[in-house]
Amino acid sequence: MSLEINNVTKSKIDEKELLRLFKRAINVLKLKSVGVSLAFISELEIKKLNKIYRGRDKVTDVLSFGTRDTKKANFPEQSLEKDFLGEIVICVKFAETKIYDFENLLLRSSTSLRKPDLKTVINRLFVHGLAHLVGYDHEKSEKEAVEMEKLEEKILNRD
Repeated sequence: MSLEINNVTKSKIDEKELLRLFKRAINVLKLKSVGVSLAFISELEIKKLNKIYRGRDKVTDVLSFGTRDTKKANFPEQSLEKDFLGEIVICVKFAETKIYDFENLLLRSSTSLRKPDLKTVINRLFVHGLAHLVGYDHEKSEKEAVEMEKLEEKILNRD
């Protein structure tokens, strides 16, 4: 199990918390030994990636590139080991603008009702990216979106 974190922004990231969350996700998902790369990038960079790989010319909060999608993503040869799930990229600046949206989501869910901060939003985006890497896709159907959200809640709320 390995989580490689690359922060190319000036934002402070709680790497210990993300590793703790990664370990919880591994347990909930019943995965053996897996690796994930997590990068924190600028608005300009995530916009470029979103345009290249999704055809959407706009900034977004999180993107996931699974090794199953090797035609889409340009992974280095050594990254294509069978236990490497893929890469998650998060735009911290854009995530900051989403705190209000996540606050509304938290009010509708079983998650603690405390006001979310940036760390909470980043944790949720990271777990969302992990769910994509293991095959969930909320854009496929409403049923899949509900299943994905339940999985995310289970990972985020596990003691």
